[in-house]
Amino acid sequence: MSGWEAYVNSLESITPAVKRVAIIAFDGKICAKTSGKKDFKASPAELKALIKDFDQSDQALASGVNLENVHYIIPRADERLIFGKRGKMGLFASKTKTAVIIVVYEGDYDVSSAVRKGVEKVTNHLMSMDY
Repeated sequence: MSGWEAYVNSLESITPAVKRVAIIAFDGKICAKTSGKKDFKASPAELKALIKDFDQSDQALASGVNLENVHYIIPRADERLIFGKRGKMGLFASKTKTAVIIVVYEGDYDVSSAVRKGVEKVTNHLMSMDY
């Protein structure tokens, strides 16, 4: 198991509402992801576009984000965190110094809050280690 896979497992265990997780490098390469029934299936083009959205958050807010062939509206985006929503589905993408963490979940506000806290905890930990 790579070090990145341990973080994927940690993120996946935040709540049963977490459906898929991936950690990607800034070039769009997948470092680690969930698989099996929770297989993360975003295309390389979707991943590269999501990475660009951290630098173009106004565009993400206006246009939304596509991930795994699902279009999410973006109620919040900045240089470090993107929050997407579509019905009961949601996503958090969080940028560290070397990678982007993506968590897709299903649930209401309470679930969203728990997922966000878990994503931010892992992000802050990685940032403190210069990742």
